[in-house]
Amino acid sequence: MIDNKLEYRRVYYERNKDRINALRREEYEDNKELKRKIYRDYYNLRKTRISQQEKEQLRQNKRDYYQKNKERISENSKRYYEKNKERISEYYSQNKERISEYYYQNKERIKVAQQIRRNVRVDCPCGGHYKIPNKSIHFKSQRHQNWLGTGVKKEEKLKEYNSRECVCGGRYLIGQRATHVETEEHKTWSENLELSTILYIS
Repeated sequence: MIDNKLEYRRVYYERNKDRINALRREEYEDNKELKRKIYRDYYNLRKTRISQQEKEQLRQNKRDYYQKNKERISENSKRYYEKNKERISEYYSQNKERISEYYYQNKERIKVAQQIRRNVRVDCPCGGHYKIPNKSIHFKSQRHQNWLGTGVKKEEKLKEYNSRECVCGGRYLIGQRATHVETEEHKTWSENLELSTILYIS
């Protein structure tokens, strides 16, 4: 006799998995339209109530959950695919026409969405940027790897090692002195210096 209820349920499910799944499928098929209507009504009701801020919060929660459980989700997906390989291929072979029909009806919309996705430029915390198809290439780049190791952006390193202090009190990168001289900060300092020199001479 199994004492733990959860353990008992798990063992019972394992022993009767096929029968339980068959009953669930049968029950779903019998009440398919009713269930869809209930889900649709619930969704429409929620859609009117959910504000834009709540939507963004839900999206963020999904992203956070995915990031925390990426490996587990990937494992579950692989396991599910391996278990249901035949059923999935059967589904695609039975619905081939419907799937291709959907694609041809929405071809332009799909292409536009793919184009937008390909051209989105993402700013990375390392200081670099990448387009979504090149994400993995960027993550393997020397710049990103250096940032992961040190936590310092390339620009910050450059400023730290290649900058010079000007007499006006400002800083400029090597080779950019001419640009620095044209800044308001340097011009103001220069004018004040000339004024104090004139006053000192007179």
